[in-house]
Amino acid sequence: MSIKMHCSVYHDERIVPNKWLYHGLLFIPVKNETQVLELLSNARLATDCNSVIHFHDLRDTAVENQLAEAWIDFFCNELSTMTYFYFIGIDLTKLAQKLWPSHRGDKIYNRFFQIGLYGGIKWFFLNKEAGFYEVDIHKIFSHTKSRHPRDRFRTQAVEDIMFKSASKEENICFENPEIIEISDDHREDTATAEKCQIIQYVDLIIGTLSQTFDYTSQHLGKCIVADKLCANNLPFEILYTNKPNFRSYFYKKYAVSFFPRDKIPELDILENAITTAKNQFYQYREAKYLRRYQGSLFGE
Repeated sequence: MSIKMHCSVYHDERIVPNKWLYHGLLFIPVKNETQVLELLSNARLATDCNSVIHFHDLRDTAVENQLAEAWIDFFCNELSTMTYFYFIGIDLTKLAQKLWPSHRGDKIYNRFFQIGLYGGIKWFFLNKEAGFYEVDIHKIFSHTKSRHPRDRFRTQAVEDIMFKSASKEENICFENPEIIEISDDHREDTATAEKCQIIQYVDLIIGTLSQTFDYTSQHLGKCIVADKLCANNLPFEILYTNKPNFRSYFYKKYAVSFFPRDKIPELDILENAITTAKNQFYQYREAKYLRRYQGSLFGE
């Protein structure tokens, strides 16, 4: 029987300078939100770690590494049954950014956030296999950051998706017309303090996936979480060249997408044709983290 999906969305991003921009979106059914928070909080209590967990800051601190590893284990196991995660990477080396005025970096960021949000809704929920007849987005939370005065991040994605879904007669609605930007510090005395832990969790997932693909650091903490991810066969079970792995435990629960496959012609950027280039999206990339020891295997 078709049912309605009622969920919240948590978002953060990661930038590998001059190489990749990543957006991560965690979809949590509202009925599961309390249980998700309890799992994250209980792991924090068990490790006696009150620090803000940032993937960027993971190094050799034992309690932080233990908590980060526990959270990634949740991502691969318990929380994979309660949440959905969409990861989209934009190859900045293949976009002719020299044609874009400096403030239009926001437009690249916002455009692909919108694509990730809309793509996640469609891939996870609005398909025959999922069986949902309507998607109701309760609230969208994003890690607060400094933005250009003309940046329309808080409203543009919702407005554009509502317009597009209406024109296609898709049942997508948003209870809140604006994205809510919140801190990621759970120690602050705010109404959203509990939810800050979920923002930290999203940051950790994005960073760990990036570490797997890009291998940007040799710090112990970053390698621990990447090892945990790989031990659970992620992200490999959600990467595919021809068709999805329908038998995967993670099918339609987690998704990875990259853009563009080939360098985007300057004319396409000038004509604002990025979103029409559907064949430029792809799902497979080599994991540099797994190749980190290959050089020494054949050394003298």
